[in-house]
Amino acid sequence: MIMEKDTWSINGYIGAVVIAVLLFVAFLNIFHQQVIIAVISFILAIIFISGLTVVQPNEIIVVTFLGQYIGTIRKPGWIMTIPLSSKRRLSRKIHSFETDCLTSKTKAGEQLQLSAVIIYQIVDAAKAIYEVDAYRDFLKVEANTMMKEKSMILNKEEQLGSINEQNIELKHALNERLQFAGIDIIDVRFTVSYKQED
Repeated sequence: MIMEKDTWSINGYIGAVVIAVLLFVAFLNIFHQQVIIAVISFILAIIFISGLTVVQPNEIIVVTFLGQYIGTIRKPGWIMTIPLSSKRRLSRKIHSFETDCLTSKTKAGEQLQLSAVIIYQIVDAAKAIYEVDAYRDFLKVEANTMMKEKSMILNKEEQLGSINEQNIELKHALNERLQFAGIDIIDVRFTVSYKQED
């Protein structure tokens, strides 16, 4: 299982100074007709430019080099990391979505409409990208499956318990299902309404 780790990075301004020096060396060597040194300096500058990136607040960048996970960058700002690497961005912001609305019936005959608002955040970007195919879709399928299971349990119970207890139970169950996907469930807001019979 892949675990998130920090990757090598330096301040982007330091990287820019190094690139400027290499370009200056390339220019001086062209002027002095030392073409080989000029070409090498210019190629190195271009390679280093590919390592520059901007990390926004509440953003994680996952760095991959030649198909291998290298690490992540969480510190916001202008950053220079491993040149010629691919960089994938993920948001650390808090997200929410609502599950599908389900109709259930208790053993006592009460008809209920159930749904839940799931509030979550990415806590391990490497797991979210590499352990599941598409973490948002995975989360939605798991949450809707959990609600269907809850609906089937309610069919065998006399009545619905406390909403606060349901929130805690659903949050705990969903966190267990998503522990390998790098997602933390911050809150679950279980909603239930009584359906009027026609």
